[in-house]
Amino acid sequence: MTSAVFSRPGVILVELRTVYGYDTDIFARVADSRNGTYVHIDIRAYSKVRRLHYADEALAKRIVNGIFAAQKHQTMPSPKSLIRIASAHDDYIVGPSIATGDLAGLMGPRASLLTTTCLTRLPYARYRDEVLEGEQMQYCSPC
Repeated sequence: MTSAVFSRPGVILVELRTVYGYDTDIFARVADSRNGTYVHIDIRAYSKVRRLHYADEALAKRIVNGIFAAQKHQTMPSPKSLIRIASAHDDYIVGPSIATGDLAGLMGPRASLLTTTCLTRLPYARYRDEVLEGEQMQYCSPC
């Protein structure tokens, strides 16, 4: 994640999501800050407590599929902000925020519109709500 903070704009950031910290969206926010695409690969089945699990060929294929899907997503003329990329697994792509309208200003949206803007315009807020099922405004302290 630290490398992604200093990466070029348009980075593809892949996170293998384990049971630890599953309800956080920190990696998605870092990818968004670099105008990048975040790939969420759910590997909770590989990370059961007190059991040793090894990555297998199926997991490697899911990771590669996620990278290819993110590359394709970046070339779409008007990509969706949240896409499920595997029907059998909870693997997703979260696209970057588009800095237009109330997100285009240097200081962000007006304080009175902040909560609504976070929930409706920021892809990682929708990702946190729909995929992670965490507290909606967990990391939006001004809200």
